[in-house]
Amino acid sequence: MAKAQIEPSYFWRFFREFILPHRTVVSILIANILVRVTLGLWWPYANKTMVDRVLVSDHWSWSVGVVVIVVGACILFANSFLVFLFNRVLFRLLVVVTQRSRTVLADHMLKLSQKFYDGSHAGRLLMTAVGDPGAITHVMTAGMINALANALIVLGGYVILIRMSLPLTLAITAVFPGMIAAFFWLRPKMRGTSEKIRENWGILCGMVVEKVGAVRVVRSFAAEDYEAEKFGKRAFLHRDLHVEYNRYSATYGFINGLLIHIGFMIVFVYGGYLYLRGQATLGTIVAFYGYFGSLFPAVIAVCNLPQMVAQASGSLTKVFRLLDEPIEIASAPGAPRLTEPVREIVFEKVSFRYGPALPWSLRNVSVTMQAGRQVGIIGPSGCGKSTLMALMLRYYDPTEGRILLNGRDLREWELASVRRAFGLVPQDVVLFSGTIRENVLYTQGARDDAAIWKALDDSMAADFVREHKGGLETVIGERGVSLSGGQKQRLSIARALLTDPEILVLDSAMSALDGETEQRLLATLRSFMKGGTAVIVSHRVGSVASCDRILVMDAGRIVEEGPPAELRDGHGYFADIYRQQAALSPSS
Repeated sequence: MAKAQIEPSYFWRFFREFILPHRTVVSILIANILVRVTLGLWWPYANKTMVDRVLVSDHWSWSVGVVVIVVGACILFANSFLVFLFNRVLFRLLVVVTQRSRTVLADHMLKLSQKFYDGSHAGRLLMTAVGDPGAITHVMTAGMINALANALIVLGGYVILIRMSLPLTLAITAVFPGMIAAFFWLRPKMRGTSEKIRENWGILCGMVVEKVGAVRVVRSFAAEDYEAEKFGKRAFLHRDLHVEYNRYSATYGFINGLLIHIGFMIVFVYGGYLYLRGQATLGTIVAFYGYFGSLFPAVIAVCNLPQMVAQASGSLTKVFRLLDEPIEIASAPGAPRLTEPVREIVFEKVSFRYGPALPWSLRNVSVTMQAGRQVGIIGPSGCGKSTLMALMLRYYDPTEGRILLNGRDLREWELASVRRAFGLVPQDVVLFSGTIRENVLYTQGARDDAAIWKALDDSMAADFVREHKGGLETVIGERGVSLSGGQKQRLSIARALLTDPEILVLDSAMSALDGETEQRLLATLRSFMKGGTAVIVSHRVGSVASCDRILVMDAGRIVEEGPPAELRDGHGYFADIYRQQAALSPSS
């Protein structure tokens, strides 16, 4: 019941938001169709006139024949030109509306919260954002406009046929119930299989995206054959669905083909009978051939419209459910931009969990981070370190409590200006397909080469960049697959440094580096961060040992807090882990 109430509003919304702005183009297309249908309906009747009054008449009327030929040639040329214009205009409308709807979807998706993506399937999102807008646009523009044309052809054609010969019209109409019955018998099966094909295709796309992004993990487990087998099974299912769809389609085509031949046979046999009895002219039989050839596909197309609408409704539902997904993390209306320097960030009794049924990731955390100081955060895996950073950058909002930036709730500031104050180097490094220059310059298009190389020097990435023949123009592949883990992390650090951030956040940003390289990089970064603010998240004591202050987390709480020397001489987690790591690697 709910679906029936929702879908009409979705159709109207799509029409209002994406098609109505092009009302002039739609009007031109409709006018084009009206003219073409009129011309198309005239042509078989012109054949009737030519046969009856020129070819088989006892009193040949050459003047009529010449007029019919000349006018017919002009109409054929005009009709062909109108078809050309129609296709050009319609194709442009399809492209523009599809591009617009995809752009709106992409813009909305990029603003959705991280929580949304945590529970989403990449392949299905890909199909919704890329595939469904095209399918919807085709139905809402080409489908609807062509349905209008076919309805006019059926209506006008039947009026003309009845005026020429009611008995012959009723005779050929006998085949249409069979066509309609075949349509409503087989089309639901074809539609159901088609939806399965689209769903399966989304899963296949998701598998490719997922496995390409994790190709090194796949290889590390020697799982190429295992993954290929999984993909093969899904691909075979996709093949079987296509075969099933083709079986229904072939049956549907066979029945329609048989019925249309029966229709032509009726025109030939029964029309001949009426001709011999003097109840129909030869021209009438010729015209019926022409009109039946036009009416057959038009009737099928009109019958096909409900199925097209039903198929589009599924895509519309997915698209608008995605567009209706609330943007939970956004700037409040009239929110002020953060133009003043960041003085402090205060967590006030902050608790957070990723879902109502999930355990707490943070519980009652209260801490103040002052500008100009370097804060280290350490603790076992799963203790909430990265979650704390995600809240500070407002990827999520606290479930309880609040975060204050310069005394104002973080949710009250303009979101983009807050995030621009941070330079984040995430634990999971993400690089984009393209060159090293494009990755380091991400959103910083106006910086010169000197600034880029300085950022690379500060992140200890300049040496390996110079080793590549292409230098800054070296193409690193999607997600930086041609680079080692340490190289990707250093490029990620360079990208963050180039933004000249007020607060540098290193979230386990050096986990892929050996201890010696990490210490040398930290020494370089300390000179860069001198007098600035930094938050360093790590499992290693050596990474945070030179910070002004250390927060020790466990089970979503801050269990220790203070200067490194004080914690090192104590009897808590930090002292224990310090002694363990010092025993294993004195240099760390």
